[in-house]
Amino acid sequence: MTIPNIPEHVQERHLMNREDAAEYVQHKFGIRCSPGILAKRAHRGTGPAFRKFGREILYSYRDIDRWVMEGLAGPFKSTSEYQEAAAA
Repeated sequence: MTIPNIPEHVQERHLMNREDAAEYVQHKFGIRCSPGILAKRAHRGTGPAFRKFGREILYSYRDIDRWVMEGLAGPFKSTSEYQEAAAA
């Protein structure tokens, strides 16, 4: 899947299936992701917002981006700085 530069107004309307969403996360953010991870996260309620069309699960670029950014911690300069932030 080629990930083009998509204008923001199109991103809200453009939807990806679970396989494309996992590939998008890997390519854009360099974070390992698979359709299985997204399915598990959807079941647990810890994944990105999604929509359904029949049996198809669909994700918007904006929802995927928001989910990844909310899950990122840091930046940190040391592991002890991370541990302090995690404990707070």
